[in-house]
Amino acid sequence: MKFLSVPLVLAAVVVATPTKRQTTWNPPNNLVTPLQRVWQHQVQTYNMNFKNFGYDQLMTANGTSKVCVRWEGNANLSEAQQWIDWLIRFDRFPYTSVPVDIVGYAVNNANRIQGSRNGIDVYTTKDRGGLPECDPRCGSFFYQTSGSRCPGGAARHHDWSLWLTPGFGGGAGGDWGARMGQEYFMGAVNSENIHIFLHELGHYFALDDFYN
Repeated sequence: MKFLSVPLVLAAVVVATPTKRQTTWNPPNNLVTPLQRVWQHQVQTYNMNFKNFGYDQLMTANGTSKVCVRWEGNANLSEAQQWIDWLIRFDRFPYTSVPVDIVGYAVNNANRIQGSRNGIDVYTTKDRGGLPECDPRCGSFFYQTSGSRCPGGAARHHDWSLWLTPGFGGGAGGDWGARMGQEYFMGAVNSENIHIFLHELGHYFALDDFYN
């Protein structure tokens, strides 16, 4: 184990594009009506002029994504990675791969970080609730229109946070990133699909919870 043992989640990988796929919006006939209802709910519920979701950040960052990991609790952590691919070639999406770079970790004690710290920032600052927080000056969530004020410059900026909390049930997600149980995530990290992670990451990309 090296730095935060999440080797299959969050990596700069070149993704093989599925061979059978469509490049424009053309859902099956039986899904046209329900998908239209979901879209109407989205338009009626949310501000469509808000431009800080994951898709917007990808376009602003020229097809790259930078992550800061919020690691709560007292467990030590030891290197990390993941990929996304379904936007490739759809509706003129311009990128064929999205490199993901972990640029920092927020921990309650810097000694939790084991191994080399080269190329990463280690934060021990706390949010208003006393929980480890990545430097707000470096985050897209905090500077949605004016660009970050990161002391280390653009290279240390992060687009979103992967927030891992011991004992956390379920998950949460938004333009700030994704949050879920630390035990759940680490236990599922070698799985092909980490259900809660993928669900919450969908919220980062502006997908709605709509179960009606």
